[in-house]
Amino acid sequence: MKVTLIGAGAWGTAMAAQAARHLKDGNVSLWSRSKDQLAEIEQSGENRSYLPGIQLPKNIAFESNFSAAIKRLSTEDLLVIATPMAGLSQTIAQVLKIAEHPLNIIWLCKGLEPTTALLPHQVVEREDKLHSHGIQHSYGALSGPSFASEVGAGMPCALTVASTSGDLCTVAQAAFHHGNMRIYSSDDLVGVELGGAVKKCFSYCCWYWGWLKFGFKCSSCRTNTWSC
Repeated sequence: MKVTLIGAGAWGTAMAAQAARHLKDGNVSLWSRSKDQLAEIEQSGENRSYLPGIQLPKNIAFESNFSAAIKRLSTEDLLVIATPMAGLSQTIAQVLKIAEHPLNIIWLCKGLEPTTALLPHQVVEREDKLHSHGIQHSYGALSGPSFASEVGAGMPCALTVASTSGDLCTVAQAAFHHGNMRIYSSDDLVGVELGGAVKKCFSYCCWYWGWLKFGFKCSSCRTNTWSC
């Protein structure tokens, strides 16, 4: 199978590394609009701007042509949108305009669309109605409590792929469920996306309490209270 990741930030780079540890040469492609960024990554072997200190597998292919990055995929492959939430709408719209056959598409972003407060799958549904040309794509979210630097380094991690398509979940697991990473599947797309959004609120608050030197007990107390 082939995997294309759109967005060479920390998460896109880390997940590209995870897929490349398992898949054959040339089967994992990382896209960025910046040719200079990709050239620097290819030369140095690491993404110094977003994931410094992590040596990447040498079998990752780099692509700056958006259309080529999409068209290399078949119906059995996987497209991963690794942009921030604010870039999801524009990115998925571009993908749908280019796609010539059904694709398996997942996104890594968490939170709500800044201008509409829509969840990621709602943004995708909106763009699908406008740009899919009647093609039935499979959609899902990949989320979980994790850090890009740890995933990039190959440390243990567990994520959940959520989709109403069982086949899409299987494809995502084939791409990433190996080594120290476990990918669990769920059909609760809304629950997984809400969990990802709320988790960010918890993490910001825990960071703030740490900055105030309130200690771990305060963070755990407040988190447990909110969870209940």
